[in-house]
Amino acid sequence: MNITSTRARLLPAREAYDYEYFRERLADPALADAGFAVALLGTPLLAVPVGGMRRGGYASFGNVVDALQARALLGAVPGFPGLRVRWSPYRDTCHTVEWGEPAPQWWEGDGIFGRFFGYSADVIADFLRQRSQTPSSATSDPRSPAATSQSASPNSRCRSPFTNTIWEIHMTGNAPSQRVSLAPQATDEETVVAARALSRALDAAGLGGIRPVLDDEKDGPCIKLHGINADAAIRLGHLVRAGTDENYLLAEELRIALLAHDLNDIPVPQVWGTKIALGEVSIRTAERLARILGAPPGPELDESPDWPEAKDIFDKLNAALKATDVDVFVDMWLHPYCRRCDGSTAIVLGNIKVDVARQFLKALRNAARRP
Repeated sequence: MNITSTRARLLPAREAYDYEYFRERLADPALADAGFAVALLGTPLLAVPVGGMRRGGYASFGNVVDALQARALLGAVPGFPGLRVRWSPYRDTCHTVEWGEPAPQWWEGDGIFGRFFGYSADVIADFLRQRSQTPSSATSDPRSPAATSQSASPNSRCRSPFTNTIWEIHMTGNAPSQRVSLAPQATDEETVVAARALSRALDAAGLGGIRPVLDDEKDGPCIKLHGINADAAIRLGHLVRAGTDENYLLAEELRIALLAHDLNDIPVPQVWGTKIALGEVSIRTAERLARILGAPPGPELDESPDWPEAKDIFDKLNAALKATDVDVFVDMWLHPYCRRCDGSTAIVLGNIKVDVARQFLKALRNAARRP
C-alpha cells in the first residue's frame, strides 16, 4: 500500500523554512545541503541526514499518518538509515520519525545531545552558557522584530519539527521534572516572527509608539509591549474590542447550538485571534456529530475505538462537513491512542476561521430543524 499522498513530498534543502538555522549551527554545514525539505500540509522543514559527528536525527508530526508518510519519503533517499516511527511520551508533542543511532537517554547532559546531533563546539558552548544563566542574570538579547526575514511556521498542536530546541528534543531541559507545561512552546525564531507581525499591525493601526520586544522568561521566549501610555492603551483596547466582540458572540452561538444537540462533551468554543478554537472530541462524539450533520449511522463502535475505526470516523466527519457546505476544517486531525502517555484516541477539531464557523453554525441549526 502506498501511504504517501500528493501533499507529501521532498523538496530541495534550501526550500526548508529552517535551512539557514541548521546550516549556521551544524559542525558540518554541508549536511544541511545534503538534507531534504519535508513538505506535508504546512511549511517545508529540513530533515538533516547523518554524517560526520551527526549520528542521528528525528522529526515530529501532528499525527501518525504524516509520520508514516515522512518515513516513506525519507526511506527513498540516502542519509537516513534505520528509519522508525516512535510513540511520543507526551500527547502535545505527538509522534516522531527517527533515523540513525538511538538518541542519548534523557538524563544525559546537553553537551552529549549537541555532539550526537552534530552541532559545532561553539554552538554547544553558547547553548550551555545560556542555559546556565538565570532570567535575572541573563544578558539582554540584541534580537529585534526587524532582525529576521524568515516567515512564520504554521501553528499546530506540536512544536515545529526539527526546531524544538537546538538538540531536537521535546523537553525544555533534559530532566522531565523541569517540564512546567505540556502545552507546545514557540521557538525563538517563531517568537521573533510573531513580534515582527505584531509590530507591523500596530504600525498599521497608528500605534507605532507601542514596541514589541523579546524577553527570555524562565519557561521560554515571550513578547512584551513597551511604550504604552494611557492614550495608546485606550486606543488599543478599542481596537481589540471592535475586532473580537462579534467573534465572541459567534462562539457563544456555537456553544448554544452544540448544546441543543446534546453535544455536552465538546469543549466550549473559544475565540483565538481571528479564529474559533473548537478543541478535541472523542471518537464517539465525532461520530455523533457526523450523524447530526447528515451522515448515515455506522456499525457499533468498539469500547475504546482506535485505528482504523477512528480513521473511518474522521473521514466520515470530513464527508459530512463537505456535504453541508461547511467544507473540511483545515486544522482538524486524528490523534491516535498513545501507549506511553495513555492518551485516548481523539479528533482535534482545531481552530476554524470565522466564516467557516458561521457555516458550521448554520449547519447545526439546519440539522436541529430536520424532523
